[in-house]
Amino acid sequence: IIAVCGNIASGKSTLAHYISNNYGFSYVPHDRSEYFFKGIPEKFLQTQLAFLSNKASQIHALLKSGKNIVIDRSLEEDIQVFAKLWLDNYSIDERIKKLYLELASYI
Repeated sequence: IIAVCGNIASGKSTLAHYISNNYGFSYVPHDRSEYFFKGIPEKFLQTQLAFLSNKASQIHALLKSGKNIVIDRSLEEDIQVFAKLWLDNYSIDERIKKLYLELASYI
């Protein structure tokens, strides 16, 4: 497993695609919906869990098949950097924060 990490627009996807195309790795994208950025507090939990569970499912399926994979942003980075940005900077209900962090740590 190779996880390509970095800031938004730093070239993660470009590098991950390059590795995938040139070294026979399966590519797991970093899928972000533009609608998420409108109304973050209301959509945080369902959107972040959807992103996290979708990526975890893709990784699990590829690992089960024995394939090498390259990931555009690791699960840990998604939780500790991207989601943390929203948790720290938006008025998200404390119960929602706690639930997300508990489920994210499980995943």
